[in-house]
Amino acid sequence: MKKIFTLFSYFSFSLFLFFALSLFRSLSPAFAQEGSTNYGTAVTYKVTDVKFEDGDIVSLTDQNETLALSKKEYDERMFGVIVTNPVMVFMRPIQDGVPIVRDGHLFVNVTNSNGDIVVGDYLTASDIPGKAMKATNINSYVLGIALSNFNKSGGKEVNYNGKKVMEGKILISLGIGPASPILNKAQGGLFGTLRNLTRAVFFNINTTQGSDRFIRYLLALLIVLITAILNYRTFGRNISKGIEAIGRNPLAKKSIQSMIILNGVLIALVTFTGVILALAVISL
Repeated sequence: MKKIFTLFSYFSFSLFLFFALSLFRSLSPAFAQEGSTNYGTAVTYKVTDVKFEDGDIVSLTDQNETLALSKKEYDERMFGVIVTNPVMVFMRPIQDGVPIVRDGHLFVNVTNSNGDIVVGDYLTASDIPGKAMKATNINSYVLGIALSNFNKSGGKEVNYNGKKVMEGKILISLGIGPASPILNKAQGGLFGTLRNLTRAVFFNINTTQGSDRFIRYLLALLIVLITAILNYRTFGRNISKGIEAIGRNPLAKKSIQSMIILNGVLIALVTFTGVILALAVISL
């Protein structure tokens, strides 16, 4: 009987470990093959503009599943970035489809029209078609975060509507949506950092596209944890006490064994129910 109890204990712990690892993997970044310049999966869409370049930003239009170069500062309809050499591309049955990447690390066309760009700056769409700029309003819609610098000495000088700016490409971490405070510069030392991180947790739960998946995995992990604790503190203890009772009262061996078997069955049922509930939460 001790072996049965030990087996169920190991099973419950393994179940908890499995969901913990699943949660960790779901929140961890996936890496593309070494040597690739753009780490992201592309899907083909129709782009209305005839002229565009690799690394240009595109936004949704009023037509179904049709994109155009972004031409508005802090454009809330930003959809993705044109990438001609994606790691992987899903070719949809669209005439003259253009590969568009919506997440990952990739090179984007930028200008210094809103100031020099340094690592960690937020980027957003500009009024220059398809080109990104530094986002100075962090409460607005952003394209992602700069992973390299860009200043007046980089790129080439171009003229847009009489305005001379420097244009080039930099590597960014793409994350289209409202700016997250998690990368704001912390002020106030350790307490300022903790304050920003706390605000970031609640902010991301409400705004990030992956928050629903995070919450589902967290709930599933909680269900598995509660199942393991319930099995251990109730049925597991009953089995342990039953095994000890057999030694003290051999005459009641059969009834005690029946009780132990019943608790073992209950452990199996509760564990099975917990797994089903956890999988149901994940698949919602």
